[in-house]
Amino acid sequence: MASLFGSLSSSARSLQTQQVAIEVTGHNLANASNAAYSRQRVRIEAAPTVQTLAGPVGTGAIATSVDQIRDKALDTEIIKSTGESSSLKSRQSILDQAQSALSQSIDRRSSSAEGSAAAQSTGTQHGLNESLSDFFNSFSSLANSPSSATERKLVLDKAVSLADKFRSNDTRLKDLASQINSGLQPDVDKANQLLGNIASLNKQIARAEDASGSFANDLRDTRQSRLEELAGVMNFSTVENGSMTNIVVDGTVLVDGSNQVDSLNLFDAGGGQMLVQAKTGGQTLAIAGGSIEGAITARDGDLAQLRQNFDTLAAQFIERVNTIHSAGFGLNDTTGAPLFTGTDASDIAVNTDITADPSLLQASDAAGQTGNNKILLQIADMSSEKFSGLKGQTIAQAYGHAVSGLGEALNAANKDVTSNDLNMSMLTRQRDSISGVSVDEEMTNLIKFQKAFAATAKVVTTIDEMLQTVINMKQ
Repeated sequence: MASLFGSLSSSARSLQTQQVAIEVTGHNLANASNAAYSRQRVRIEAAPTVQTLAGPVGTGAIATSVDQIRDKALDTEIIKSTGESSSLKSRQSILDQAQSALSQSIDRRSSSAEGSAAAQSTGTQHGLNESLSDFFNSFSSLANSPSSATERKLVLDKAVSLADKFRSNDTRLKDLASQINSGLQPDVDKANQLLGNIASLNKQIARAEDASGSFANDLRDTRQSRLEELAGVMNFSTVENGSMTNIVVDGTVLVDGSNQVDSLNLFDAGGGQMLVQAKTGGQTLAIAGGSIEGAITARDGDLAQLRQNFDTLAAQFIERVNTIHSAGFGLNDTTGAPLFTGTDASDIAVNTDITADPSLLQASDAAGQTGNNKILLQIADMSSEKFSGLKGQTIAQAYGHAVSGLGEALNAANKDVTSNDLNMSMLTRQRDSISGVSVDEEMTNLIKFQKAFAATAKVVTTIDEMLQTVINMKQ
């Protein structure tokens, strides 16, 4: 038969077990508002039995481990979705800035290339679409009085305004690309810091678990949080190595156990194209996912295409206007002068000789005919002319197509962000239902463990009274 001292020892173990359970419950409650925390649970098992004359008798309960409640599959999905969300939001923000840079409000419902229907000026701002319209209208107005100095000055003012708008749009888009490049550095710095943190956490986790023989739950929570932060900057793959997590990006190992073996570095690949490479290895890294990928995709895809479309539009416009204008004659029978200089949207300008002397504007298609307006009408008619170099579109339609393409891209990005946010919300709710702390559940557990502790304490008191009785019997 088990001795009273054995029963007392069993009760002491039970008290310790309930105390551990209460401590863990309190730890859960303290971290109820900690988004990075996953709830913990004490694994309580029966202590080894002892053999007595009556058979095996239990010796109470022991806390064998403190388990972390996590679903690794969900954690992996959240890391993946975090990277996608950050990439989409980065691209969405840049496309929105591109729209503002054009001083145009984009009709995202329109998938047609029908010119100005896709782009309208915002508020009192004057966009390129309006400048084109003003330019052609001014030539129509001058055709009514080809020798009017006032009308000629107005035409040149509209031409200068249009050229300024082309250059302004190009400069703004170029500046936006530069801002994207500048914005990559903080992301790279953040990624490098997180890589160092993860390597340090790997070391702390390995040391703690080697010493205790159990999981370092809180450190593992912190590492998971850092991995999710890193996913917001760039995508990566992980390789589990015991208690450590190695980080690999595009086939390059950046974190190996407790060591950060390489880091990220920005470099100019030419033409203002800042890309990411391994600082030590020197190889270019194809970053997938995260804010870095979203920014690079918008810069080298959407913005580059938009600038190319504007350059093509400006080049076709310059060539056609100059071809018509060069064949005409000014009031003093000057001829052969181009109205515009430059080759694309970045350097288009009005011929300074003509702006200095409006009489040099070549309005007539024949010498000595100051009232001839044929050249003016040809330029005015360009507003409805279809250009083979613009895929059979008019100037206005080509511009509308370029702007509506940006609008469609922004619309698609908005939808993708909304869809991904819903997915992230669903994944987060699923993880919270598994790993999150329920205050009601923990309070229930606290009462249960407290009652068990109190009951065990009552057993200790009872055994103590029994021991006193036995002692008194021998007196």
